[in-house]
Amino acid sequence: MIAGQTLPLSCKLGDLAEDKYVLAFIRDETGAAVSTVPLLHSGEGLYESSAETMPAGVDFLTVSYVVYDDAAFSVVSDRYQNGTDVFDYSETDDTIIDKLNQIISTLNAVQGSSTGADLTGQVTMDATVLTGVIDELTSLRGRLVDETTLTGSIDADATLTGIIEDEGLTGEIDT
Repeated sequence: MIAGQTLPLSCKLGDLAEDKYVLAFIRDETGAAVSTVPLLHSGEGLYESSAETMPAGVDFLTVSYVVYDDAAFSVVSDRYQNGTDVFDYSETDDTIIDKLNQIISTLNAVQGSSTGADLTGQVTMDATVLTGVIDELTSLRGRLVDETTLTGSIDADATLTGIIEDEGLTGEIDT
């Protein structure tokens, strides 16, 4: 989870009891109390809250759910075992968001320029590979491999020329 993301606090009672009261005790990796959150009954024995968010600067949070018989949270129910959740902090999502923002900034700068820019790279997903160069805002040359191979370019005058190879069949597209 990333900082600021809502913690999905929930506790499901197996007997579907709707007359209980549940508190979530949230602690950080050192065991220090972060907060205590009452969960509200949402139906069929499910108690939930979305009032807390993941704080920055912690490795993980541990949440213990305790079921009470009274609204004052003074009588712990002897019918239920305490439940536990662990929420890991991850900077990975933050890093991805930062990188996406850098890409967007770069693309916005390229879009606003009259000279264009070069983009070279490779995207690999399963057995599909895309490699190519964008050397003008309207030009793409590259190769797509996924059972079928397409090699060609889209020029500034919006024409597509290339070679399609599919099970030994080779031909040219010129539109």
